[in-house]
Amino acid sequence: MGNALRGEVDFEAEGQRYTLRLGCNELAQLMDMWGIAPENGFDMVERLKRLRSPHILRDVVFQGLRKHQPTITLDAAGDVITVLGYDEMGDLIARALNRGMPPPPEPGEGGAAPEEPEDPKGAGTSTGS
Repeated sequence: MGNALRGEVDFEAEGQRYTLRLGCNELAQLMDMWGIAPENGFDMVERLKRLRSPHILRDVVFQGLRKHQPTITLDAAGDVITVLGYDEMGDLIARALNRGMPPPPEPGEGGAAPEEPEDPKGAGTSTGS
């Protein structure tokens, strides 16, 4: 069964069980493939939840299936999308992304981001000199 804390979602296509994983490693692989700068990573995650491009969708599914189905090919990933359809596959991707990379809470919605702990030795802080 897929581990929700690792961005995993289980599904079935043509009688075969799959686990789609979209955690940190898979997203980093996609960013490298597409030449996306690290500072644009979270924007990419939000955009992936709404994607419908066949090329991009196939890349995402391929990267997302490789952890648990290491012999999957790019063509086989495309076949899975064809069987399930764009909408269902898009929903699975959005669920995996929400599990693996949940958005930070909005101000006033369940708490602010935790503050950085102070460095007890004062390293990296300015002394004003």
